Amino acid sequence: EARAGVLGNPNNPGGCLTIQGALVCGDEAAKIRRELLELRIETLEAMAERFEEGKNAGEFSGDVDTRRLARYLSAVIQGMSVQSASGATHCELKGVAEQAMRAWPD
Repeated sequence: EARAGVLGNPNNPGGCLTIQGALVCGDEAAKIRRELLELRIETLEAMAERFEEGKNAGEFSGDVDTRRLARYLSAVIQGMSVQSASGATHCELKGVAEQAMRAWPD
């Protein structure tokens, strides 16, 4: 929900620099595209590590694929960013977050 608040706030620019920035730059900005990609990979890795810690602590059932869960959550967040850039409201983005949480593992 916090992400929906940031992305859906009309006082903030729509979207997310690490996602949108890499999609719209040309060949002359290849270095920037790589840096943004590295940031997204670091975020994905951090989520996967945190989910693995949670799994080891019993926060998830034993059969949760923590890397797959991190990739799924990244895809949802990135999609919310694209929706934000397309004008989605806070309420609409909150709905996306709530729907994603219905798929959250036990």
